[in-house]
Amino acid sequence: MSDVDLEGSASAFAGMVNHTGKLYVHYFARECTDLPNCHEITRDMIPQDGELKLIQRNYVVPGSTRGPDPTLLVNPSLIIFDGASRPKSQADKK
Repeated sequence: MSDVDLEGSASAFAGMVNHTGKLYVHYFARECTDLPNCHEITRDMIPQDGELKLIQRNYVVPGSTRGPDPTLLVNPSLIIFDGASRPKSQADKK
């Protein structure tokens, strides 16, 4: 998955969060119907009591072997939903 795939994915939260153009949202769920930016994780992939470990790697500055200054980055956050309700897109709210 690249920045092109994630571009604009946080825009649905623009009413709640500033600078959504610098953020992204991606879901990993057992069932992704009507959930944007989602990878479906089946029980064949990860059993009910299994674990999913996510790793995010910062980009490398093009033409160099260096990454960005870590003091200028926003640390990633992981939010775990209980499945009782689904996030709505901006289109759903209109």
